[in-house]
Amino acid sequence: MKKINFIVVNGILTQPSNIFGWTDFFEDYYQNDGFPCTKYEYFSGAITRFIKQGKRTEQLIEICKRSTNKLVYVGHSNGCELFSRVIKNSDLKFESAHLFAAAMNDDFNENGLNIALLSGRVGKVYLYCSKRDHILKKFASRTSFLKVIGLGYGALGYTGPKNVQSLVSHRVITEWRQFDHSDWFKEKNIKKSHESTYQGL
Repeated sequence: MKKINFIVVNGILTQPSNIFGWTDFFEDYYQNDGFPCTKYEYFSGAITRFIKQGKRTEQLIEICKRSTNKLVYVGHSNGCELFSRVIKNSDLKFESAHLFAAAMNDDFNENGLNIALLSGRVGKVYLYCSKRDHILKKFASRTSFLKVIGLGYGALGYTGPKNVQSLVSHRVITEWRQFDHSDWFKEKNIKKSHESTYQGL
């Protein structure tokens, strides 16, 4: 049986040099539990996020292709938007995706997840959402007019999923918490958030 390789991807305003980021802790947790883990870290400002999204997507696809293990994707915020782009621009397969406070389109017909689930390229999608996510609420509303040209912030982590195909709805699991955007990775919550990514293994 092939091992699981976790892929962890941060959101915006994250310093890759900071060894106390959630991706660093998740990497340690997985490796201590005997699971390979690959981090993809980058820095992006809130306004400049769109400039290098294409390059980040290409790099992520290349990194995922290198693994001979089964893949489990774990992303936060813009890291979830990158997963949407990876799905749309590759034929990669994932055992599951764990998407925390996802800054991606909430419509499963638009974000690529309906097709990915129906085709079997993604086994299950776990969504971690909150109605107290003020960051997603603010940025999604302010940039909604940019959606027509493929930009703008999505608000899946705030609204929850929309238009999930009935045939795959049982493979989309949504967990609601009273958290703000990055509370999932605060000291008192990070272990539980990490442990939740073992669902479905």
